[in-house]
Amino acid sequence: MSNILDNHIKIHDNGWVCELVDYEIAKASEEEAREIGRLVLKHTCVVIRGQDRAQLTNDREKEFCSYIGNVQMMPSPKQFDDMDERKRHLERFRTTFLEEDKNGESVNGIYRVTGKKNKDGNMGLFGHNEVLDWHANQPSSPDRQSCIWLYGIEHTAGSITSWNNNIISYNDLTPEFQEELKTITIFCGFSAGKYTVSEAFNEHINFDNPLKLVHTNPDGQVGLYFPFYQVFHFEGGKYPGDKKYYEHIAKKLQEHTTRDKFVYNHEWIDGDVVISDQWLSLHKRHHFDGMSKRLLHRIALGYENL
Repeated sequence: MSNILDNHIKIHDNGWVCELVDYEIAKASEEEAREIGRLVLKHTCVVIRGQDRAQLTNDREKEFCSYIGNVQMMPSPKQFDDMDERKRHLERFRTTFLEEDKNGESVNGIYRVTGKKNKDGNMGLFGHNEVLDWHANQPSSPDRQSCIWLYGIEHTAGSITSWNNNIISYNDLTPEFQEELKTITIFCGFSAGKYTVSEAFNEHINFDNPLKLVHTNPDGQVGLYFPFYQVFHFEGGKYPGDKKYYEHIAKKLQEHTTRDKFVYNHEWIDGDVVISDQWLSLHKRHHFDGMSKRLLHRIALGYENL
């Protein structure tokens, strides 16, 4: 790792959250960006505070993320016929969720996480005040991206997002239980932003995308991929097909992985950036009454360049 990053790295008292102190993302080189990506793989969560919006612009956000991996872009509506419902769907998504530049044009790849309405009168992603409970992004999608960039733009003070670390939570289990969990496959679904264990969302399960409960990331780190509110079907394990067995496993892991020692609570300040892994970490936004003003930028990216 470069000496430049070494001089900025601080590990939180919990022993696992990595913070880069007095570091300007806008000035990061390609290699430094990749080293930060590798820190995300190792620690699951990297915090970089105090970014200057005048320097860390929309274009620079996307450029930095592209050094780490492919940025998830919204498809163009132009590829579909005027009568195709997908075209109308994408056009609505672009005018609702994508950030806009100073000319009012959509910035593809940067999503607004906010209750603040844009020029078209639309809120961004997850604009409600209520808790957005523990989840991973797009768990049922086979083309989901592995990493999430969140950048606090304005009116973020007072809001809290929590992350957990499912590398260390997995390592805290007995070797026997770890081996048992390696034999379990999960199937995830989408719960329309309200992450619950309700059976009502069973029709959204993607049975074409089986996922191993124990995941190994590109850095060789082993941990749990278990977005428990988004898991609706299990296979394998010690007692295949036994619903009570799976319910016991789910309850045990949910309680275990959200213990205080595995959780980091981030108290936002404008200018904060948090980059987190989407395989071996979950996140949760706490209730916040100021969502009508609070604005975060969200970029989904992969690890292809590491």
